[in-house]
Amino acid sequence: MRLPLLLLAAVLCFAAEDAPLRELVDQVRDLEAQIALVERSSVTAPDRALLWAGATRGLIAAADPLGAYLTAEEVAVHGLGSDPLRVGLGLDWRRVGDRVLVTRVVPNSPAAAAGIHVGCAILAVDGVQADAGVRFSEALGRGGERKKLKLRLTDGSTPELELTRAELADDGLAVVADADPGLVHLR
Repeated sequence: MRLPLLLLAAVLCFAAEDAPLRELVDQVRDLEAQIALVERSSVTAPDRALLWAGATRGLIAAADPLGAYLTAEEVAVHGLGSDPLRVGLGLDWRRVGDRVLVTRVVPNSPAAAAGIHVGCAILAVDGVQADAGVRFSEALGRGGERKKLKLRLTDGSTPELELTRAELADDGLAVVADADPGLVHLR
């Protein structure tokens, strides 16, 4: 499983003057050296793919405490790919400081029909508070067809709304308005 190191080394050959890229390659080499040390020092031979997956999990956790890395096998075990891709509540959200804000509402979705709009704060989902980290993310993203959301609307009111997942006429892509001239940033 030396592919990540080899790919980065190949890129380094084409961008020899790029200092940040050299630093990245050096960091990947350090990680590779640590994995090799674990392999040599272990009583039983560890699975190299599991070592890389563990390292990747650590990197993701350090970068975003709500983020997660799952292998293809873990996705299959958890059934994460089994739901139709175009079924949902019709909203995107993001953690901003200590709040969870709606960042996008899909037109003609359950969220749009309920009057949810960009800037609303999600306080809880099915009784799970927004500050519950991964539990909150799972409550919003998975589970039953119906979700009870407690919101703080931009007018200050705090309604509780019950939404039912539905098919969405949406490809999941949104153009970010603050892209540099000549660039399109799709989310």
